[in-house]
Amino acid sequence: MPSRDFAVASLDSPIGRLWLSGTDAGLRSIVRSDHPPDAAGALDPDALADGLRQLDEYFTGGRRGFDLPLDLGGVAAFHVAVYRAAMAIPYGET
Repeated sequence: MPSRDFAVASLDSPIGRLWLSGTDAGLRSIVRSDHPPDAAGALDPDALADGLRQLDEYFTGGRRGFDLPLDLGGVAAFHVAVYRAAMAIPYGET
């Protein structure tokens, strides 16, 4: 599979520094780490501005759900099904 351009951005949150990565298709990952990912993204980090904003709103209590496009390209069908099932769980429930 050819590599695609991606963006990387960070957010200091109550649970530590979060690193977001995404492509032009949507958000790829959110990782909690004190260190940036090994590779810098080729896309403008502003591509992740909506994700950063929504996470900040969540951590300050102003948001209970997310409305972001996801890039699930290359993810196994089983894992996509698990992610979709997890996204259907209402806020505050397990």
